[in-house]
Amino acid sequence: EIRLDNVGIDNYAAGRMCAKYLLEKGHRKVLLLKGRKDIYSFSDRERGFIDYSTRHGIDVKVTPCGYFAEHGYHAVERYLKKHGRDFTAIFAINDLSAFGALKALHDLGVLVPDEVSVMGFDDDPISSYTIPPLTTVRQPREEMGRVAFEILYERLSGKKGVARRVVLPVEIVERESVKQL
Repeated sequence: EIRLDNVGIDNYAAGRMCAKYLLEKGHRKVLLLKGRKDIYSFSDRERGFIDYSTRHGIDVKVTPCGYFAEHGYHAVERYLKKHGRDFTAIFAINDLSAFGALKALHDLGVLVPDEVSVMGFDDDPISSYTIPPLTTVRQPREEMGRVAFEILYERLSGKKGVARRVVLPVEIVERESVKQL
């Protein structure tokens, strides 16, 4: 077993937190834009979201998506054409795919958040400039970089020791894309 230092977030817990947030806003039917399965953070977020939803009565529809805005756009467009609007909220595995979802909903005449709420993940700098501004999860990127640098500096300075795993907290940034039902 290889032991390495790691600085990050608990993506599973963050996924659960997002499902809980949407449930508290009254959403019981959610479309999950599934990310690429080779990105472990996406898989952990999805598992957390689905596990919480299953235990608390949220009906989750899952559709394959990807990473970029165009993936979110086409995923929402495809899903709506095939199934119609059988959800009140979308949880996108990252903000980029959420941007595509917002555009697809706009192009199809679906009002956000009046008809469908949208939640992303990452707090991309553009998230506060979308229409409407995107509700998302903020990762402490600067703190992650600072802690990682400190650990790297210790290792380069010759300090030995056990590998460290530092898990930093995330927070939901409420903007205007999620509506209370």
